[in-house]
Amino acid sequence: MRFVVLKALALKLLDDSIDFDTIPNLAAKVNFTFTSADAQLRAKRDEKKAFKNAVNSNRNEPGHYRNKRDMHKPNLPNSIQKNSPSQEQVFRALKEGLCRTCFKKSHKSNDCVENKNRGQYEKFRNERINNLYQNIFPGVESAVDLESVNAALDEFKRDKLTEENFICEANDQDFLNKRLGGKSWTITCTIACNGFSLTTSNALPDTDAGGYIFINRDIAKKALKYLNPQRVIDFPPSPVAGFDGKATQLIDFALILNLKIDGREIVNVTFLVINMKHDLILGRKWFEDYGVVIDCR
Repeated sequence: MRFVVLKALALKLLDDSIDFDTIPNLAAKVNFTFTSADAQLRAKRDEKKAFKNAVNSNRNEPGHYRNKRDMHKPNLPNSIQKNSPSQEQVFRALKEGLCRTCFKKSHKSNDCVENKNRGQYEKFRNERINNLYQNIFPGVESAVDLESVNAALDEFKRDKLTEENFICEANDQDFLNKRLGGKSWTITCTIACNGFSLTTSNALPDTDAGGYIFINRDIAKKALKYLNPQRVIDFPPSPVAGFDGKATQLIDFALILNLKIDGREIVNVTFLVINMKHDLILGRKWFEDYGVVIDCR
């Protein structure tokens, strides 16, 4: 690099009659010292470098300067403590079910006598049980007895579930089944078309339903896929209220299928497609048309 600079100086300062062998003599006369501006720039660079070195050396001391990107990083120890378990020990404890504090069997880390946080865990556990006991049985003050608490909880859950069941059954379509010892009020029906059939045991005879025969949308989709029945859409949409008199649906789609009940078959029956819980519902008009009487004996 120095030779290139000297060569450029020679081309600029010397004429063509000067030979390049005189460059060393010319270099001896050139002053290569830095200017005042160069000296100031170098001084600033050295100052910044010394400042960064000082910051890095005092990085872990309290009150030291930290870069903006490190402001939210915690002061973590530079090395792991001597009593910290190794990664192999932790994996072995998890695999063999050992205590992660003393690496022995027959107990967990929370119950280990060598665990420093064991007392705090037991205190928190007892407070939680006491608070739960007071919420369930207010006004009763006694020491923590896990057996009595568990027995009281079991009795409370049993009574609570029974109470909730009675409340839910008031709005449950199957409340009659539950009241009659689990005997089903539904019957088995088969829908057929084009030589194929689908059978369901979730068909409900409902004399309170004002329609003819209703079919669930899910069963209707299966019938369309496997039975390929005739579709009926050329009738004005009709709103239908639910069993509670509040929920209203719009019926605008029907299927023509054969209905088989107890060995008897009815051909070309219109099934109104609707969202409901049962697969089929035989309504009051169906009972009227065929003179069907329900025998409850």
